[in-house]
Amino acid sequence: MTNNDKNEKIVPSNIRNIIEVTKTKKSFGKSTKEIKTNNTFSSALKGMVENDKTNEKFVKHDSKEKKVVMNNNDEQQNSISTDDSISKEDSIKFEEFYNLHQVIISNDEKFKPFISFHDTKFTKPIMKIIEREGYNSPTPIQAISWPLALAGKDIISIARTGSGKTCGYLIPAIQKLSMNNKSINYREKYDRKNPTVLVLAPTRELVMQIETEAQKYAVSSGLSVVSVYGGVSKFPQIKEIRSGVDIIIATPGRCNDLISMGALNLKNISYLVLDEADRMLDMGFEPQIRDVIECIPQKRQTLFFTATWPNEVQSLALDFLNDPIQINIGKNDGLSANKAITQNIIVVNNLMEKESKLYEILDKIKADYSSKVKPSTSRFDSDYNFPKTLIFVGTKAFCDFLADDLAEKGMRCDTLHGDLSQQARTRTMDKFRKGSLRILVATDVAARGLDVKDVEVVINYDFPMNLDDYVHRIGRTARGNDTGVAYSFFTPKDKDRAKELCEVLVRSEQEIPDELALMVRRKDNYKPRASKSGRRYNSYSDRGSSRGDNRRENYRENYRENNRSNYDNYSKRHDSSERSGNNFSRRSNLRRSF
Repeated sequence: MTNNDKNEKIVPSNIRNIIEVTKTKKSFGKSTKEIKTNNTFSSALKGMVENDKTNEKFVKHDSKEKKVVMNNNDEQQNSISTDDSISKEDSIKFEEFYNLHQVIISNDEKFKPFISFHDTKFTKPIMKIIEREGYNSPTPIQAISWPLALAGKDIISIARTGSGKTCGYLIPAIQKLSMNNKSINYREKYDRKNPTVLVLAPTRELVMQIETEAQKYAVSSGLSVVSVYGGVSKFPQIKEIRSGVDIIIATPGRCNDLISMGALNLKNISYLVLDEADRMLDMGFEPQIRDVIECIPQKRQTLFFTATWPNEVQSLALDFLNDPIQINIGKNDGLSANKAITQNIIVVNNLMEKESKLYEILDKIKADYSSKVKPSTSRFDSDYNFPKTLIFVGTKAFCDFLADDLAEKGMRCDTLHGDLSQQARTRTMDKFRKGSLRILVATDVAARGLDVKDVEVVINYDFPMNLDDYVHRIGRTARGNDTGVAYSFFTPKDKDRAKELCEVLVRSEQEIPDELALMVRRKDNYKPRASKSGRRYNSYSDRGSSRGDNRRENYRENYRENNRSNYDNYSKRHDSSERSGNNFSRRSNLRRSF
């Protein structure tokens, strides 16, 4: 028996046919002849055959079959442990990258990150925009999210504010659409009425900001981007959708309105993004988000991007994702703020002290800024002798009041809150971005996702109701590689959040004021006083022992019996007033008004 006959018996017939076709091909840097002598012959050959099948697909377009070469990034192996083409030096470099940026992945599997833009193999139009913007290398969240997004994985990405999360989900979407459009000679306009990518965001300002960022990369790739949000007429938005759209960026409310009107069809959505996902779920958008997702095919890719991920919304998010991979950049030991922000906590006892402290801080900020920048002598440029400052307050009414008060002191400022029209909000944000407006007084409308360059100072005049909002508020400064300063007023009514605030300060390596530490100790040492019956109760809840409750009820009954005539007359007046529809007391009027 010859050697050829032996080989024929050793190698099955179906494998032999594949070998003859692929003699000149290479897999994992080796020829097929070399693979025969390798122990991993069957696995390497199987991977080569699968690549041949996935890289060559046929798509029907205009009643013709056209050969499509899919993007290699979607099929490439990203795992350090499984990709044989990665050298030991690269593996060590990737391990150092993970340790340096404290990258934590939910399934403990380490993927090959895109440390440089050369590793991404993005299309030329995308790379030209990246070079034009002056980006040197991907941020940590981009380096980890991009390979997973291109591989079609569901992702939950959690990273600090200003870390480049928007490009973390936009560029992979544009890359995928660009490759598909090249393959089928770009779809006709009547095919593009139904978008392929949907991005949901909680506020109008964030939707407009995402649209601006998406337009940079999409236009050069021949893609159409449309944003839809409330506060403006629907008809211009509907007209843009009908003219053809690939990527749609929307708030949940307006997206539902257009779906119910039949103006928006989501049957082709294959890439869904929820930006600031925890905020949307926390703001009560969950029913609207569920309604939107019901209109999207089950076979889709879903990505969540946020800076905070509280436990309350994690279970809800899992309903929208399929076997997600969670990525944490930084320590995962609790809520923490950007370490590039210097946080100053100022404990005040009353409103008058808070107001006086605010003006002291503003004077100090102006003096420090003037010492760094040469002050202008022109009266037209005097407003530019102040750094960009964002002041957060709790209510819309006080937002206008404080802005008027600052204007009376000679400071040029404006407001941003939900009662303003969309045109006014857009105009204010444009001025603030360009720098003609230096002080902006805002509610939590401006706390999430807004990326305004050169914001140096954030002031929390009213401390937020939870620490997640605190982290997002101060995150409006120190964007990218910049640094910033945050001042937060803390009053006795905020003492319930003192301990959590101290934990955030410790994780962010910030100093804790003595007054704040004392407030925490007093709260920890607080013991509720005891009632006469000996049972302890909380004075705020108006609940005592069962014995005390019985005593109070007996007292009420005795009072009613002794004053039965007066009580009956009161009841008659009450009944007659209710029947006549007249309000019989000022207190009832106030109660109804609330």
